[in-house]
Amino acid sequence: MTRALLKSIITKNKLYSKVWNKKNTFEYDAYKQYRNALNRTIKAAKQNYYEQQILLDKNDPKKLWKTINSILEFNPRSKSSIERIVDETGNKLNNPRDIANTFDQYFCNIGPELAKTITPPTSASSNFSHSCTSIFSLMDTSMEEVICGIDYLKIGKALKVDDIPTKLLKMAKTVLAPFLSVVFNKCMIKVCIPILLR
Repeated sequence: MTRALLKSIITKNKLYSKVWNKKNTFEYDAYKQYRNALNRTIKAAKQNYYEQQILLDKNDPKKLWKTINSILEFNPRSKSSIERIVDETGNKLNNPRDIANTFDQYFCNIGPELAKTITPPTSASSNFSHSCTSIFSLMDTSMEEVICGIDYLKIGKALKVDDIPTKLLKMAKTVLAPFLSVVFNKCMIKVCIPILLR
């Protein structure tokens, strides 16, 4: 917040203290115009600030998400719950189990309900009448790629899969890289990726 905006807010508050009980007067109309202009200025300043902040944080995902969460006023520690809903038949539900079951039933039926509205194609084979001439293939993962991937990790973050400190991975990257590249390549050949790595 700039000094000019703070000064304008103080001025707005002073104007309000003079006219709070004088509705429908010239002074009150002047206060409303000042307040509205100030609100537009604050909104533009916020937008400009967040645009600049996003540009600064674009290469740091942690800071970027922090900025996005502050824009959305998201607090991961705050827990909100739904206390009551009205179901499709108009019944008011306030029992947590009934609310959960209603949501479950609704979301389980979305797919089949949407599928009913889609008309099937008249001829499936006509959509694929031309032959494919391009080939897609993956090259083996090299030790250099593994080392580059390890270098990209940020120190101070432990991987949630195995809780191995990133600093330790970086220190042992030249020892680990040959083994990791073999594991990655075997996973791709066998099309079998461990659940923890997905």
